[in-house]
Amino acid sequence: MGNKMIKQVNTTLTLSDGKKVNCALNMASLFKLEHARPEIYEQTSQGMNGITKDKTHAAVDVLYGAYLCGNIDNIDACMNKSEFIEKLPGYSDMMTVVGELLAGKKK
Repeated sequence: MGNKMIKQVNTTLTLSDGKKVNCALNMASLFKLEHARPEIYEQTSQGMNGITKDKTHAAVDVLYGAYLCGNIDNIDACMNKSEFIEKLPGYSDMMTVVGELLAGKKK
């Protein structure tokens, strides 16, 4: 299972309450995430590589991991996964951000 080359991507996700949160995927923050939250790192990695239950689970796992990576220096202040899921935007908005993160598009 070869990990795709990870480009440095920073973007924002607008939550259902209108709050914007940073999301990032890059090697440095992923390594920090692996150290700080190994189980979330594993879920994020599996989501990025398509090794997960379905497309929706993969998208949520990638988004949550990217949210933690985008806020890695304040990870203890981040929402837990349940809180994050409660505030996710609609499916199409969510999938647009996932697409940006995985394709390496910069805003």
